[in-house]
Amino acid sequence: MIVKSLSDKRFIIQALINGKSGNLLIDTGASISLINSNVVKKYNIKLGSVFNGSVINASGDSMEIRHTQNLIVDIEGIHICQFYATDLTNIISSIKKETDIDICGIIGLAQIKSSEMQIIAEDNIIKLGYWQ
Repeated sequence: MIVKSLSDKRFIIQALINGKSGNLLIDTGASISLINSNVVKKYNIKLGSVFNGSVINASGDSMEIRHTQNLIVDIEGIHICQFYATDLTNIISSIKKETDIDICGIIGLAQIKSSEMQIIAEDNIIKLGYWQ
């Protein structure tokens, strides 16, 4: 499956989040995938317990994250799981200023690998799943 990025400044793709449309940033520097805690009601996401560990953001600040229980992200038939919820307000604002696109989450490296995602920077496309 081939998907074109919504921006030429950042890799942002449209996905179905629990059946509703939303935009996600693809971030190879992120260890985990995150959904903005401010959209859990919109996407009918159930939150679980607080993650028992340390998560540090790109600014070096510690983040509190929560497990999600029923979050299914679908990109053109490819399902991506294991997202955590946290407040992404500052990141969303920064991405919006740069790209004029609202995102609601971040796909991190583990999910990039598990979905067999390949980023073709010069063409601004993302290849997903098993492809030839």
